[in-house]
Amino acid sequence: MPYQKKTFYRQIFSDYPDAVGFEQYRQMLGLGKNKAYEILQSGKIPYRRNGKKYIIAKMHIIDYLLGSDAETGRENDRNDV
Repeated sequence: MPYQKKTFYRQIFSDYPDAVGFEQYRQMLGLGKNKAYEILQSGKIPYRRNGKKYIIAKMHIIDYLLGSDAETGRENDRNDV
């Protein structure tokens, strides 16, 4: 996992708390409700529930983004390493 990418994501999400709710998670990834629920239910991003509320660790969202980059082949771009 490239250190520079993880640092980049930490910087752009620095205004968010370490654990976010569903709406903040959607904002971070720019997702609609259906896609956001689909990703959570697929297990791609771990989460906890507190009653009806979702609690999602910011680090899990960053890990998801880093994994998405790998799936699309972007991680193989040697310019960012």
